[in-house]
Amino acid sequence: MSTYTLTSLRDQVEQVLNDTTNATYATGEIDAAIRRAIADLTAYAPARAIAAITLSAAGREISLTSYTTLIHVERVWWEYTAASPEYPPQWRDFEQWAGPVLWINAGNEPQAGDVLRIFYTAAHTLNGLDSAIVTTFPDDQAQLVVTGAAGYAAQSRSLEVSGTLNVDGWVAQRIADYADFTLRAFYAGLKALARQRAAHASGIASAPVLDRWDTGGW
Repeated sequence: MSTYTLTSLRDQVEQVLNDTTNATYATGEIDAAIRRAIADLTAYAPARAIAAITLSAAGREISLTSYTTLIHVERVWWEYTAASPEYPPQWRDFEQWAGPVLWINAGNEPQAGDVLRIFYTAAHTLNGLDSAIVTTFPDDQAQLVVTGAAGYAAQSRSLEVSGTLNVDGWVAQRIADYADFTLRAFYAGLKALARQRAAHASGIASAPVLDRWDTGGW
């Protein structure tokens, strides 16, 4: 995961915008732009997380409301013992309902004390933004967020300037052009990241080495 915090990432956005003293872009504006860029990153390449749920009562309906950033449960391992995980994993059929609620379709009903290990996608967070204490994206994706935030901040600035009297129209246009160029680069990066994720998920990767004389994949 990334070592970035809101403060360090904000500093980089200010450097990209050539506004380290916040003479043009207020801190709140930059934070709002960062928030938008992180939301886009989540849409294209959400975080992946794992959690263990110990059931307090028997039942097939399991509340997921305590997982505030959860988007979609991908797999459920039950029964699961943390001290000595069963192998192979017991992957269970399930459904995710609004609430959010996890519904277990397995023949047996989960009992009080059982542990379910869930694998899920989640919204990205940045340490220091909106009370988050963890940054969930790596440094290379942090640089992508910086690009997106700079583009969004410039876009907002161009709209503000265009509605201001006695300002040269070319000023707003130049800012708008910069915002458009930067956001195009941002979305291109997001799409490339999504394609990379999809390729890994589908198993499109180099084949394993066949023997000690074979040094490459297919």
